[in-house]
Amino acid sequence: MNRILDSLSPSRPWALFYNLNRPAVEFVSIASPDPHYQFVSAHDGFSFRFLYSVICPYNKEERLYLLASSNGLVLCSNSSAFQSKYYVCNPLTKEWVSLPPPHQTPRAWVLNGFFCESSPSSLTSTSYKVVRIKECRVQPKTNFDLDLFSSDIGEWSSYKVSSPKEITFLYPFLSSVVCCNGILYWIEGRNRIIAYDLNHNNNNNKNGGCQCRLIDLPVLGVGKYYGYLWEFEGFISYSRCQSGQLSVWVLEKYLNRGWVWRLVHKIEINDILTENFVGRRLKEIIEGGFFRRPAYINLKPLAFDPVDPNVLILAYGGVQWYFFGYNMRSRSLQNFRQNCSSRCSLAGEVFPFVFTPSSTTLPPPSWSGT
Repeated sequence: MNRILDSLSPSRPWALFYNLNRPAVEFVSIASPDPHYQFVSAHDGFSFRFLYSVICPYNKEERLYLLASSNGLVLCSNSSAFQSKYYVCNPLTKEWVSLPPPHQTPRAWVLNGFFCESSPSSLTSTSYKVVRIKECRVQPKTNFDLDLFSSDIGEWSSYKVSSPKEITFLYPFLSSVVCCNGILYWIEGRNRIIAYDLNHNNNNNKNGGCQCRLIDLPVLGVGKYYGYLWEFEGFISYSRCQSGQLSVWVLEKYLNRGWVWRLVHKIEINDILTENFVGRRLKEIIEGGFFRRPAYINLKPLAFDPVDPNVLILAYGGVQWYFFGYNMRSRSLQNFRQNCSSRCSLAGEVFPFVFTPSSTTLPPPSWSGT
């Protein structure tokens, strides 16, 4: 196993998991940089059939969906929308555990977050958390419920969180929950992000008293856009592609001005396409399609390279999707290889995620029924 992990060190093999509204046992759709593709497509460290064979050996109607990944572990469920069962597994080591069921399973869309903290010391066990945030569809609210599972205590806790202003969650909304320095961040429906400090839960106040913060996103222009929120090396970043222009910001805090988005990269998509052979080929595909030539081209930000923070993973498509790695420093575009050329959709309940195999060890479960 160590040989596998070190085979491409320091650039470990990784893959983008997409088309996640299909059960994992049927087919796992992945895209990966060309140097890693042969390894990724051949190695069972990217397969989840082992888990399906264990949890559903007799019930052929049971399904297994991939929801999120963190530090080599993957959060799975029996549904892509209304989750009632959760599993955490390591596809590389084939370890897995079934989580106790949440206290309530509402018939509503749920935004899931998954965060694993791997200890550098062998004396300290790995710990992970699962977050559930129920959709607020009917009308805006000034409070919401947050469910949190911690492997340290082995149970779910529910918290009533208040907001300084009315908020709305519209799922399925292509968003993800990110965690940075113990604070959760996710996109709200009014060009804002919600920030909630998990440390507030330490007072065990489950009936109220916990408040989130609202942070405005950069000013939104007119027209359709794609946005993506992520965390890397202790920073929160937001990427947006609108009107043929790609922008990347980093969230910074100033004592006198509060939270400020600092623009770190900005480029016209057309410039990306014309400066690279891969880009020119994509441009030919777009302009030679069945539909009329678009006034501008928007690429969808999906994730960042887990090894190189300068590389942003972009996608383009509708019926057929193409995936690329865009290096913001060199302005180069790299084509990704895919194991699936069939029609698929990225507009589902689960946001695509990047997975890098790791020997992260699951902590022994402290709950029964696993």
